[in-house]
Order: sequence, then structure tokens, then C-alpha cells
Amino acid sequence: MTIFRLICLVEIAFLSLGCGNVVYRTWLNPLGLKMLRPTSVHVTYDGSREYGEDNLALFTLIKACDMEIHVECPISVENFKNAEFVYNRLMKAGVSEITLIRYFPTGRGSDIAEHMEPSADAYKLAIASYLSLCSINPDGPLIKLQCALKSFHPDSNGTTPCKMGGDSLCIMPNGTLLSCPWAYGMNGKHLSQNFVAGNLATESFNVCFERIPRLSEALRKQYPTECRVCAFVADQRFSEMHLSMAS
Repeated sequence: MTIFRLICLVEIAFLSLGCGNVVYRTWLNPLGLKMLRPTSVHVTYDGSREYGEDNLALFTLIKACDMEIHVECPISVENFKNAEFVYNRLMKAGVSEITLIRYFPTGRGSDIAEHMEPSADAYKLAIASYLSLCSINPDGPLIKLQCALKSFHPDSNGTTPCKMGGDSLCIMPNGTLLSCPWAYGMNGKHLSQNFVAGNLATESFNVCFERIPRLSEALRKQYPTECRVCAFVADQRFSEMHLSMAS
């Protein structure tokens, strides 16, 4: 069994518990795998969805395994005013880090994006509220901003770098390997061929992975300062609007 497949099996085990991504520390020696152990679990919680409370119920089990809990909090029109509730809830639960995430109008979220996607002012209000709560709670969760939010708070030092084409990829159910985990289209399909590195059902991981730098570089040249997925979707919307007006 390859290391990659072993990691996937461990990931699936955690996903079956309702958790998000598992972060690993891996030590390799000439004889193969020396140690493979999850060090933290990334869990989604936004304070407005029922699954978030189910995820919170798992925190005791996660901490009993001596793993840190990092929460990813998507900001939407439903919760951008609820920073105090969410922050205090997660601080009480022992969360060490909260990463604020942009609402992505992709995948199943694209159908309701018109009603769920916050305005620029709403994003700025939410970010400012979380950072303020963090500043008055030195022992509370750290606040980080997803790279897709940096345009709403350019002075933040806690923005995570874009991981497109790096250590954050997406394997779709049919084996398609995406250069960005947010590049999901509707009905389980990819958002665009621009993000597709190949298919692991028919090609090796190494062959697919070698294509990713070229894909990523092309998108970064096209959208040098924005989230590439968000900018791509905005371009699609603009084109569709002009087509509908022309017809």
C-alpha cells in the first residue's frame, strides 16, 4: 500500500466521523514510513447550521486523541453579524484557531449564492468583529483569514496563503484531481477544465501532479491579485449576463 493511499484511508475514517481535513506530520526513512499521525483536525462550524453542533459534539473525542481543533468558519448572510456568539462558543469548546472563509459560489452553493453571498461591507464587518474579539481574549482562539478574504482586509497579517497547486488539492468521487479544492461545479462535476490536472482512475498521481504548476501559473497570470476560483466564477457570471442580454 502506498503512503498516499494510506493517508486517504485515514482521511476517510475521519470524514466518516463528520470531521473535515486532517493535518498530518509524516517522517520518512529509507525503509519507508516511520511515523504517520494526525496532529490536528479541521472542522466546519458557522453557528447557523445544524451540522455545526454535531461537529462540536466530537470535540471531546478529538481532544482525547491529543489533537488540536482548528475550525473553518464560512461567512454568509446568515452569520456575518453573529461573530460574538460563534467566537465565544468555540472558545468555550477549547478551539485553538478559527479560519474565516469566504462564501464560495461553487458546487451546491452556486444555486443559492445570490441569497447567501455577503456584500463587501458585510465581510468587512464580520472580519473586524472577529479580530476585535481575538484582541480582547488573549487566551481565546487565534483568528486567521482565508486568502480569498484578503481583499476585504488587506492589512491583516494572519491571512493564509493561497494553496492552489500546493498542498491543498481535491480528488473528486470520479477520480478527477483538481488544483484547488474549491473548484467544484454543479452536480459533482468540476468547475472548469482550467482546474483539472487529470483523473486518478486512469492516470498515476505523479503524472497528474506534474500538470498542476502549469495550470496554476496560467490562472495566476489571468487573475494576479484575486482568488482564482472567485474571479473565474465572476467572469462566468458576467459572460452569461451579456449573453442573456444579447438574446
